[in-house]
Formats: sequence, structure tokens, C-alpha cells
Amino acid sequence: AQLFLGKSIAGVAVTLHGNRPLWRVADKHVTTALLLCQRCKSFRLGLLHSSTALLLGSSQKFPPLMGRSLLALADRSSETWASLAHTGLDFACRLIAKRALPKAFGAELIAAFSRVLSGPEAVKETTLGLLMVASALRGG
Repeated sequence: AQLFLGKSIAGVAVTLHGNRPLWRVADKHVTTALLLCQRCKSFRLGLLHSSTALLLGSSQKFPPLMGRSLLALADRSSETWASLAHTGLDFACRLIAKRALPKAFGAELIAAFSRVLSGPEAVKETTLGLLMVASALRGG
């Protein structure tokens, strides 16, 4: 689960990388994650935990972000983290839409936007993030 959305995003390691281009995780990774979640409930739980730790942060200081939230890092240093945060959020939303991740995780993401994003430029990112999550909660 960590390799889907945790230490990696669809197998691509989460690392500090300035000017990372935007990319979208291939549909085959969404399908594979969904099949694994349907066949193995512990995988779904692991995926939820690793996704939460990556996007929202964790009290445990494990790599790659040592407990920090990718969304918060993107807010503080958009040139370094925004593309990766967008990719991770998009992947998480697609997993929510397919029910590989629970809808409740979408609600946690919505709440996180009000806590993490600040400043005048955050309005655009917050709106985009909220639209992505709302679409996922509607099922696609």
C-alpha cells in the first residue's frame, strides 16, 4: 500500500524535487489498487493509513516526509511540492471515486484544506482541491 500512495505515488518515490512536472497516475494503478482492496481488507486499511500519512501528515516520523503533510508542504513551498501534491491528491480522489479509499477520507481532505492552506494564493489551490474531492465523493 505504501508504494501506491505513501512512500511512493504509484511506484514513484516521494522526494524533494523542484520543478517537478505535473503527471497523472495511470488508470491501471487505480484498477490494481481497487482489486487489491476488494480481495484483501488489510490492503485497504494500509492504503488508507499510508494515504493519510502522506497527504495529511502523521504523528509518526517515518520517511519520506517525516510526519509532515504533503498538502502543507505544497502550501509553504509550492515551487517544490505543488506538482507532487496535485498528483497525490488526484490519485487519492480517483481511489475515493472507485471506493478503494473510503468517502470519509474525502471529508478529512476537505477539512485539511481549511487548516493547511493560507494566504492570498491559496484560494485557487483550495478551490481546485475542493472540486477534486467533491467530484470524487460524487463517484467520479
